[in-house]
Amino acid sequence: MSVPIENRQEFFAVENYKTALAHTEAHWQDPEQAAKLHARLSMVLKPRVHFAPGIEDRMTQEVANGAICAIAFNHASAFDPVQIAAMASQNPSFHPLIGKTMIGAKVGLFTSSVTGPIVPDLGALPIWRKKDVESKSDSAEERERLTGLRKLANQAVLATEIHGMNTGHHLAKHVEGTRNKKNPKMLLPVREGFGRVVAGVDPEVDILMMTGAFYYITAKA
Repeated sequence: MSVPIENRQEFFAVENYKTALAHTEAHWQDPEQAAKLHARLSMVLKPRVHFAPGIEDRMTQEVANGAICAIAFNHASAFDPVQIAAMASQNPSFHPLIGKTMIGAKVGLFTSSVTGPIVPDLGALPIWRKKDVESKSDSAEERERLTGLRKLANQAVLATEIHGMNTGHHLAKHVEGTRNKKNPKMLLPVREGFGRVVAGVDPEVDILMMTGAFYYITAKA
């Protein structure tokens, strides 16, 4: 549930990552508001979802039986996170995940006065990327300090995702760790974050691991 934040730039600075993530955990998504936002995005974007044979029925059954989904996505476009949100409302199999799913999003979406109040109800967790934290004008000493903070912050994100899955939240994660700008049809080397989260969840939690691939079709003139 989104709550007012007076100075978003300061609140979500990498130096305050502990406070920012604690705030996120304290104000998990509001299911009613999440459903409205997902539905609006679905109406605008209308993503097409295709399942391999038997997967949709398996997912529906597993989730109905209490399984927590961990979905590994490629990262083909900056629009991928909103497409995931739209997809959840577009396909009935994903409806139980609405308001209960976490996904990493660049911290700039949280510092913005436009998107900042919205993204928490879409399940977003702040991710501090190098270009969000460091500047070319920083001294070598400052860059080293910020790099260390960024690593700690993103380790804390993984811990937040583990806690989220342990408390009934599903996970959608871009396993490449960065957007594939050269050839989105090919998968970049997979980062270890997804595996670390899944491996860190309590053994008693029933996890359904899935993969998802984005493919954007450019309209011809």
